[in-house]
Amino acid sequence: ATARALKLDPLCGEAYASRLAIALFEGDFDAGRAAYERSSELSPSYAMQYLWFGHMLLQNNLTKEGSDTYAIGMGLQPYRPYHLLKAAYASSLIGLGRYDDGMRLRVQLVDEQRGTRLEEQYTTSLADLAFYEDRFSEAIAYAELAAIGGFDAAALRVTKAESYLALGDVAEAGRQLEVAEETFDLAPSDTDAYAAERLLYAKGILFLILGQTDESLAISRRLVEDVDSVPENAVWRAGGKAIDVAQLTFYQRQFGDAARMLELVLQVFPQPGSFADAVYANQQIGNVTRASELIELGELAFEEWMSQEDRTAIWHPYVAKFDVVRGHKQDAIDRLNRATDAGQNNVNDLMMNPIYDSIRADAEFIDVQERMKAALDTELERVH
Repeated sequence: ATARALKLDPLCGEAYASRLAIALFEGDFDAGRAAYERSSELSPSYAMQYLWFGHMLLQNNLTKEGSDTYAIGMGLQPYRPYHLLKAAYASSLIGLGRYDDGMRLRVQLVDEQRGTRLEEQYTTSLADLAFYEDRFSEAIAYAELAAIGGFDAAALRVTKAESYLALGDVAEAGRQLEVAEETFDLAPSDTDAYAAERLLYAKGILFLILGQTDESLAISRRLVEDVDSVPENAVWRAGGKAIDVAQLTFYQRQFGDAARMLELVLQVFPQPGSFADAVYANQQIGNVTRASELIELGELAFEEWMSQEDRTAIWHPYVAKFDVVRGHKQDAIDRLNRATDAGQNNVNDLMMNPIYDSIRADAEFIDVQERMKAALDTELERVH
């Protein structure tokens, strides 16, 4: 249809925008950029192209460029996909370290969509946005506000459970997971299916913390099989599903599975934490060549990430792991201390991540761990 439209009208900007949408779906960045350049030239007031190309830029870790592209679309008045552009722009600001600015826009969206079919979607998303920025107490608060508004889906319970796990409240996490399991529908929607995967991951972590290794391993085997069932050409889907599975199998020291899952993750979401885990997993299975390649790639990536001043605090724990696998113990301790000072207190990762085994008995590492636990105890008191 797109080719036919361009044949009838070679100057049809919307047709080029359709090519952009297809390229976004197929993950063809070069084709998408070429289509966007043509569509924005011919139809600069067509707002959807800015949404699609912004998504494509974010998929390729060009967050600043993607955010700027969304902003162009938001400058058009009036435009049809207003809430989509505003939501995407807000999320991109969060990705750039402007958490408060991004969340303020997302809260505005909730108010603007009050009484519409989108109110629940934007209300429940606030908890996840906070959770993925390690704002665990805020995630719990947003989930509880959503419940007060009548939106108490199983997915929100999973977010609350994962937040309580991160804060070290294992008992409350277990209770939230039990309620989530009870509230899943018999025929879940796609959203519920994703929440079900997160629930399994959270249970796998919970069992691991409680020392119920067999139960945790049974869950990871199920999740690995689910990822392996994704068609080879569905790279984005596989990478997305592999994120939690990679972490769970890595914590379980199932390094073969972890290395495979991490390769999928790095193809589509090359985030800081994945590099260090992937290096270590490959070292453990004797794949020294790949481990060396990943160290080189990681060093380039970390140089770029640490140049983003607004994001520096959240990157410190990930760079600390990378320091350990490169043998820079003191640098790792220093970064973990800075992470704690900045409120980045992921005690579970310090407890379960095998990367830290080599420094686990170090007095300075133990001190950092105790500082993080104390900070989390204070945060839990506020939550309760």
